[in-house]
Amino acid sequence: MRIRNFPFSPDTNIESVAATQWNRLPDAGAGADNQSVFAILQHPNTYCEFRQNHSGTNQFTYMPLQNVTYLRFSMTYMTA
Repeated sequence: MRIRNFPFSPDTNIESVAATQWNRLPDAGAGADNQSVFAILQHPNTYCEFRQNHSGTNQFTYMPLQNVTYLRFSMTYMTA
């Protein structure tokens, strides 16, 4: 899942991460063991991607598109 068309890409070697909240986590769409989801923005992208952490591991995977009523996150990043 992505939110795209940010007006600027982040500065070189910058990675911004934001905790995310919405109304369907955990659920069957995200998987019952997916407890932590983060938005991440990396140089040179102009979009953030959502990644999930499977409970009990430290491995992140890309989160599939979800049918949600609301999604909340706040992200700040440095530009060039």
